[in-house]
Amino acid sequence: MVEPFHDSVQLQESLELDYFRRPRGPRHWRRVLTIVAGLASAVVAAVSLLPGQRHMHQAAPVATGHAMLNDRCDSCHSSAFQPVARLLSCDPSRLSVGDAACRRCHSVGPHNDKVAETSCALCHQEHRGKAKLARVADAQCTRCHADLKHSFPDAGLAKVTSFAHSHPEFAVWRNRQGDPGNIAFNHKAHMTLAHSGRGEADKALTRLFREGCAYCHKPDAGGHYMAPVTFQQHCQECHPLVVRLTVPLPGDIQRIPHPGPGEGPADVQDHVRQRVLALVQEYPEIMLKRVRSPHRPFPGAEPVAKEIGTSTEEHLAAAERQLFAGPDGCRRCHPDLKAGVGAGMLPELPKPFLPRRWLEKSIFNHQSHRSMECTDCHGQALASKQTSDVLLPKLEDCRKCHEPKIGARSDCAECHVFHRR
Repeated sequence: MVEPFHDSVQLQESLELDYFRRPRGPRHWRRVLTIVAGLASAVVAAVSLLPGQRHMHQAAPVATGHAMLNDRCDSCHSSAFQPVARLLSCDPSRLSVGDAACRRCHSVGPHNDKVAETSCALCHQEHRGKAKLARVADAQCTRCHADLKHSFPDAGLAKVTSFAHSHPEFAVWRNRQGDPGNIAFNHKAHMTLAHSGRGEADKALTRLFREGCAYCHKPDAGGHYMAPVTFQQHCQECHPLVVRLTVPLPGDIQRIPHPGPGEGPADVQDHVRQRVLALVQEYPEIMLKRVRSPHRPFPGAEPVAKEIGTSTEEHLAAAERQLFAGPDGCRRCHPDLKAGVGAGMLPELPKPFLPRRWLEKSIFNHQSHRSMECTDCHGQALASKQTSDVLLPKLEDCRKCHEPKIGARSDCAECHVFHRR
């Protein structure tokens, strides 16, 4: 007997030539699902065009600083279908937003001198759900800094791949620099003072004990760095500039105002002369008091009473000697004061200098560290006696907190700003 599939007649009769006209399971459902998906896509696309629904086109929300532009795409995207054109071009350098759109609101400094100008969006990538676009990923920095000797042989900077593992020691410690300030100060002496019962100064000492480092070191308006220390605000309450005359005078009328910015020894001399002349006019009987003193014209002769007195010029000369040459005068804080050459010449005083910023290539915020004690980072101050002592923390001090396992941020943008200000 011949099998059906081997018999051409039976095989022809068994074929269903109109099979494509009858619905079949998988093909039927595939067609239905295709139609449903197409209709759903069309509905979603139509809804996304409604006012207030443009966020449906975004890959992720905009940064916090751009929240007001979340529904105003044309503020940054100046022409239509920019993201689509970028996607189809497969060119990573082609951007959806040009620099002109960024610079309408943001006035930033130029790039680093070593780096060619690049587009803003290459580093500051929007629609990534970031709270702050300035916090670029470390990869944006380490793609150059991981091998700077190859890219910039003359840069003189170390290889850095992360703060936790390869960041070099701060330059001030690496180069063994000293404090360049020329105002003499002993931190240890001021941090270990005891009540001395010195009358008015005791009030200042009480404040010093209560406030500690904050008595002199107060944050600036922004809270990032410390405001400058000045004689008038922080020193004169305990260290007034006083001239001790040889005659007793009431009250504090012998105080001399400390010179301000831009002033020098000539201004101090003017203040001294004005004060002495005012005292001579107000207290002539004390300042120019004449006394009778025994005087022997020659040995064996009878003593003769002679009147002697203190002149205005003598008071002026004594006051200037105290200020310019005495141990408790200007030299107490200005040890590099040079004596004047020749009679009556004023001393030379180099311009006073205290560093305002130490790590100039980084940023810091004292306000963010307010829960810590000053000595947690500046512990050297407890034993510092010399002005040249550097009291900055070292890299290992920062790594105690700024380490991924502990939790404090340690990315490049936490401490460094790329654009020159």
